[in-house]
Amino acid sequence: MRTNLEIAKSAFKNFADRHDLHFTERSFSEVDDALDYMFGVQDGLFFELSLGFTGDELHIGYQGFWTYIFPLDEKIDWMVSLADGIIENRCRLAIHKRRSVVRYRVLEEHIDGAWVAQYGAVEKLSLPFQKTQVSYIYNTKNNYHPSS
Repeated sequence: MRTNLEIAKSAFKNFADRHDLHFTERSFSEVDDALDYMFGVQDGLFFELSLGFTGDELHIGYQGFWTYIFPLDEKIDWMVSLADGIIENRCRLAIHKRRSVVRYRVLEEHIDGAWVAQYGAVEKLSLPFQKTQVSYIYNTKNNYHPSS
């Protein structure tokens, strides 16, 4: 039976191979079950991207966004699908700001003609009725897109 670390490593390597991406693998000596694949800017990727694993948590990191997805055995396919979506522009990062301060970031996936929130990360608490300015990060050469 494969360990969670072996499952994550295999999934991250398959992701890299599928998109022909180069990466740097980092392991952490202080933590037995930890792994980080760092993908730098390259053909097919216009910003740095990190896929990580710690214990039973999976992580996607880019542009100040970081996920805590668990448990691995139930979520690995979904997490890798979101990473595929980032590369293929089926996913985008929505950044909500109020008075130039990031309030939250949301990873959205384009499903059936609409952008659907898949994972959100709160930076600063904000009252729900307070309007925010939204910009979007796509995997394109000019990847920052203010909302219209």
